[in-house]
Amino acid sequence: MPTLTLKGMSVQLYARLKKRAEAEHRSINRQAILLLEQELARETIDVKAWLEENARLRKRYPMKPLTIEEIDAFKKKGRR
Repeated sequence: MPTLTLKGMSVQLYARLKKRAEAEHRSINRQAILLLEQELARETIDVKAWLEENARLRKRYPMKPLTIEEIDAFKKKGRR
């Protein structure tokens, strides 16, 4: 089984990891593995493709930027 050694971890980060591990009744090692698994399982976004799609949609549905007054009016209308 592969082993990973983390060097240069701050005391504060280690303390947070230890506190989370204790709260979730895990070893520090198991908590670190779990957090790595969760982070690496998240879907990554292709930023360039996202920006291109955003630009395409903005051209297709042009809108002027909302003013503060318009935003406030929408907020008030939504609270009714």
